[in-house]
This record gives sequence, C-alpha cells and structure tokens, in this order.
Amino acid sequence: MSFEITQKRKFHNLMGYCTDSRNLYTLSALDNYFELATFDGKSFSPISRFVVAYYPYIKVPPFIKGDIIFLPAVDGRIIGLDTHSNELIVDVDLGPTMVASEPQCDNEFIYSVCSIPISNRPTTDTDISVICINDLTSGKKRGQSCVLKGRVSPLFLGRKIWVASEKQLIRFSKQGEQEKAVSLNFSLSSPPVVTDKRVFTFSGFGGIEIFDLELESIARLMTGKNTCFPIQIRNEVFWFAEKILYKLDLDTEKTERLTILPSRTCKGKVSFSNNRIYAATRDGQVVEFDIEQNNATGLAVGDNLRDPVATTNEIFVATDSEIYQLCPTTR
Repeated sequence: MSFEITQKRKFHNLMGYCTDSRNLYTLSALDNYFELATFDGKSFSPISRFVVAYYPYIKVPPFIKGDIIFLPAVDGRIIGLDTHSNELIVDVDLGPTMVASEPQCDNEFIYSVCSIPISNRPTTDTDISVICINDLTSGKKRGQSCVLKGRVSPLFLGRKIWVASEKQLIRFSKQGEQEKAVSLNFSLSSPPVVTDKRVFTFSGFGGIEIFDLELESIARLMTGKNTCFPIQIRNEVFWFAEKILYKLDLDTEKTERLTILPSRTCKGKVSFSNNRIYAATRDGQVVEFDIEQNNATGLAVGDNLRDPVATTNEIFVATDSEIYQLCPTTR
C-alpha cells in the first residue's frame, strides 16, 4: 500500500511536536510568547491554542504522559501542562542540570538523563551527566545516579534503568543505584533494547552486542552502519542502516536483511502505525515499510525533515516551516 500527503500547515518557529496516538501537539515560538497547540489527529483541524508562560528548552521536544504534556525547560525544569486546559500540573525540579534526551515515565516517577551546565548560560557540558529521578506528582527530586562521563545514550526504562555511557552499558535500580556495568566494543547513540531475558545494544557503526540481564555476553553481530533508533515491534527489532532495513528476531537472535530503501535515512527516531514503519530520509522523503507485505515505498515531502510521529492512522512530519499529514492512499 502506498501513502500520500493529505494536508499541510505552515508554522512559524516550530520548536517541537508529539502525539498521544489521538491528537498532534505543537510548540511554537511566536514574536513575544510561546504557543502550545492541539490538532485532531485525523482531520488535522485545531482543537485548542494556549500561551505558554514558561521558557521551553529547544533541544528536547515535548512528550506526552496520559493527559499531561511535558516541556523540558531551559532553567533545569520540566513543565507538565494539562493538554485540555493548559493548567500547570507538575513542575519538575532538576536542580543545576538540563535535560539531554527525552525523559521516560512510569506511574510514579520521571527519569531524565541530564547534563551538567558549564556555567549559568543555557549551555551544557555533554561529557558529564547524571540520571535524575523525580516524583511525577510533586516534581521533587527523589534520587540521582552517579556521574556519567562521556557521551550518554537515551535511557531504556523497564524494571530497571538501562543506559550506555561511552563504551559502557550500565544497569541502575529505579532509585538510581548502579547495580551492574559491562564494557562495550562500540559507543551507543540510541537506547538499548531490553526484553525479559536479553539486552540488545545497537551502535552507529553497525555493531550489535547481546547480553543477558546480568550483562554476561551472549553474542556479537555486525551489520550495516546504523542511522535511526531501533524500534521494537512485538518480538522483533527493526533498524535502518542508511539504505538498508534490517530485522532482528528477539527469540532466535538472528538478523535478516529485509529490503533496500529508495534513499538514505536520516539520524533520529522512526514511527510505527498499522504495521508500517516510517522514517525520514536525507533527500526529503518519508519511507514507509509495510511489515506484512515486506516492501518499502518513498514519498517526497520537503527538505530538512524531522522525526515522523504517528496517531492512529496518520503520520505527521515537519520541515523547517510546515507540518505534513500523511495517510495511506484509498484508491
């Protein structure tokens, strides 16, 4: 099945966008204020627009938990606003740190990889980070990990906290205590994938290392240069290696080269909807891979594409000045 552009909207200084599978939420910097807007995920019609009275940090996009949209802010905070009323629900205090990658939440806490500022400027020292653990209701800090040096991957949150710091994979308790660590052969830019039995790490250079939950080595594989974050769909993991899509079966731990794509994919996250995976490419296309049909198609959209996000049946992707709604063709 192919897909097409169904609608598009112009945006001035779009800072970020996200979905909750129903609606699309956008954060824009206007002349003298910031605007948080909600659009229906199917019709792309506006539902609400609110002025945001806080200065959001641009590096990390907004994200959704239930009916709360979280805005990582420049002053060491994460602002949680009610998506329906714009009411301030929670003000997460990160202390003298700034969010470095998208935080993760469970039902009680919010977990953030945070960098230590070089000075009072909105600048961070990316070689020194910690994991901050804050109460999801009060916003108060409940724990913090040890200092992590070097490049730190986004975290994986399950029964434990998993993160890679330079060439080391580390397991933390939910309270931030380091429990186990193991050396890696490659640095990671994406979070590990953790199942009930195994931990899978994917490096940008194409290395895959597999461990058990106690971080004992199981296997090491090599594939093409990885560009996008791996995405787990049921018992399989898919990832784009520039123009090639690979699959890893989590049960058999075997890899398979699926298809050659129309063009090279961009670095960043991919999206999944209705058994189809979507990724942005370097030449302004969105690539759709149909898992059931095992085929890929491309659609030209625009330059400098950002990460695609999905509602129930629609995909949204942005350029520097517009957001496009993409849907499967009905003819």
